[in-house]
Amino acid sequence: LGEPSRRLLAVACRLLGRYPFQHLRLVLLPQAFGCLGLANPNVVYLSPSLLTDSPCTLLRLAHEISHAWFGLHIGARIWTEEWLSEGFATYCEERIYALSREMDGVDETTLRELSDIRLRLKLNVLAGEVEHTDSNLQVLMPEPGGRDTVVNALNSVKQFSQVHYIKGFLLLRHMAQKIGVHQFDVFLGRLTEKFGGTNITSVDVLEFFFDYAPQLRSEDFCPAQLTATWLQCPGIPEHSHLLMADDQNARVRRVNTELGSLLEMVSTPGSHSKEHHFTGGAADNSTALSCPEACLLLSKLVAADVKSFKTCCMRNIRSTFGLPGNCAEVRHVWCELVVQHRCQAFYSDVSTFLTEDQGMGIYLYGELILTRQKKAQQLACSLFKNLQAEMDGDARESVHAMLLPLLPAYHI
Repeated sequence: LGEPSRRLLAVACRLLGRYPFQHLRLVLLPQAFGCLGLANPNVVYLSPSLLTDSPCTLLRLAHEISHAWFGLHIGARIWTEEWLSEGFATYCEERIYALSREMDGVDETTLRELSDIRLRLKLNVLAGEVEHTDSNLQVLMPEPGGRDTVVNALNSVKQFSQVHYIKGFLLLRHMAQKIGVHQFDVFLGRLTEKFGGTNITSVDVLEFFFDYAPQLRSEDFCPAQLTATWLQCPGIPEHSHLLMADDQNARVRRVNTELGSLLEMVSTPGSHSKEHHFTGGAADNSTALSCPEACLLLSKLVAADVKSFKTCCMRNIRSTFGLPGNCAEVRHVWCELVVQHRCQAFYSDVSTFLTEDQGMGIYLYGELILTRQKKAQQLACSLFKNLQAEMDGDARESVHAMLLPLLPAYHI
């Protein structure tokens, strides 16, 4: 990871200004590390889940590098406004990665299409979080000092929420769309130059943006409107889907074609045992699905109105994507599909994921419980029993709360 991190750091400095610390060291932590990455001055801690050559690893590195500016050099004056750190880092990871890949000669269409797919995946995650989290955890700018501030400070589940990452990212993408991506790049540099070494608020960011681009200020696009619709409102911001590219995304069309082929195979009697050839497959295949495309296809299978996938069909999918050896993000969605369809033949993949990718798997425990299948619940409880001593403290507390009604039966 050394050479990629040096390259990404150089690109980040072009985008955001002088690196605010003396050096950058990467430290690999054990599999029990409770998240994928954690940025500190001069050092970034990383999960072993990132030891792949997947683009997802580069995006996570770019995210943590971005925290040198947003989160460390510039902090949130009100701690509940985490989006000022995580939303900016999530936006910057995309820009840093894109600028780096442009240097490698990757064409603009490819970068735009893959970015659009990652946006779709973020919206899927946000929709799931909105459905399953309290509304007070969905607000980016809660009233300071209110009751929810205290409650959320003591809520161990909050740190696993992606809401402030994704909604913050969507707001910044919305602003960039209004002014143009390259002009927004300039704005980011001006922002770090003005506020570096200080703590800021959401109001500071919005006022500075409209000072930078006063021609954009209108009744429907101003600090008050953005605050009301994006920062102080729970749920998914209205018109977020408009941030996606149109249906001309060839990669999305390819994913939808594969999805249709798969669903047709599932619905056709006697076809489950037949070999199905996807465009996914070996990493050296020029027609292989990229990690974002594979994640999108698997997530669409998770959401599909299919009562059950047969084991032979699941085996076909597993073989196609080279699982379980693919990137952690793809493995995660694969495990969701396995759990959803209660496919016991591949519960070993779920067990391996929850053991080796502990920074990503906390919600899978809940999904195992919700199956109401004895084998799945037994797997969740036995894994927790074996891993609880090494688990991250907040993760252990959260999983324990999920499993609490079942633990006595397993002598935990």
